[in-house]
Amino acid sequence: GLVNLTLGGNAHFLAGGGGAVLDGTGDYMDLGAAFAFAATDGFTWCAWVRYDTQVDPVQARLLYLRDSGKKNTILLTTYDHHTTRRAGFLIQNAGTNKYLRTAETDLDEGFFQEAVGSWAHLGATASLNGTMTLWRDGVTRDDWMTNDGVEVNTNNITYTDADLGCAWGSSKCFAGALKDVRLYARALSGDELAALAAAHKPPPLPTTAPTAAPTAEPTADPTAAPTAAP
Repeated sequence: GLVNLTLGGNAHFLAGGGGAVLDGTGDYMDLGAAFAFAATDGFTWCAWVRYDTQVDPVQARLLYLRDSGKKNTILLTTYDHHTTRRAGFLIQNAGTNKYLRTAETDLDEGFFQEAVGSWAHLGATASLNGTMTLWRDGVTRDDWMTNDGVEVNTNNITYTDADLGCAWGSSKCFAGALKDVRLYARALSGDELAALAAAHKPPPLPTTAPTAAPTAEPTADPTAAPTAAP
């Protein structure tokens, strides 16, 4: 079935399918206190992302999954955002971890640069052979991937910390908007991510956000086929 998200802080969904807006000061999207996920054939996170600003000078976490024993983690974060717009992607499996940090030194080349003030389709994949890759609009680069990563845990892990847009509901918060967030229990290909990027780009965000909004919005089933959502 679908995974239900609960909004925290002042986060709210825009009318007309415009995504969820987070203000960077305690807003987040909660996947639940016991979010179970099995990366049976790898892992993919992807979403439309708009980055407005950054409150934490180093990191803002777009995805944070961690079990109660702190031995299994999946993390996607900005890294050194003000200087380079770099990204960090962490896979931890049974206590062994690999942190892929993109290597840009110029703002114009940064992974998150095209998402600043406008929508960009971003993705992170991890395969069973240890390949970790970051994608933008279905395209990657040499410094956005590693073949020396950690294999994602294929067991059914219960993540007691499971948030989009922050860590622990209050720390390292993301300021911007997320739309069509998807988790898959396999590593999608570049072609599949490009197809998602080409479909249903969100409308521009209004300059003044509404105050009333629903409290939850579904995201894709981790086992679903990579077809575009309406």
